[in-house]
Amino acid sequence: MYKVWYWTMVDRDSEGRFIASVPDLVDVAAYGATERDALANVTQLAEEHVRALVERGQSAPRASRAADMPSAIRSKEFGRALIPVEIGRASVRPSATHSAHH
Repeated sequence: MYKVWYWTMVDRDSEGRFIASVPDLVDVAAYGATERDALANVTQLAEEHVRALVERGQSAPRASRAADMPSAIRSKEFGRALIPVEIGRASVRPSATHSAHH
C-alpha cells in the first residue's frame, strides 16, 4: 500500500459544527461535532472516493503541495491538516510520466 497525503481545510459553520473538505478531491467533505471527528469522517470519505476512482481505472488525484494551498486564511476557516489516503502503489503513478515512456 501507498499513502497519498491530501491537504484538508477545516471550517466551522454557523451552528458550531466543523466541516472538513479536501480541495484536491472535489466534492469530498464531512461534518463532525469536533475538528477531530470532521477529519476522521473526511479521511474515510476520501479513501472511499479515491478507491472508487482507482477501481474505475483512473489514477489517484495528485496531492497539492503546501505552497499550492491558498496562503490567506478564509473567513470561516478553523484550520488545515494533512490526511493520509491509502491506495495501491500502481494507481499512484502520474499519467504524464506513464505516457512519456511510450
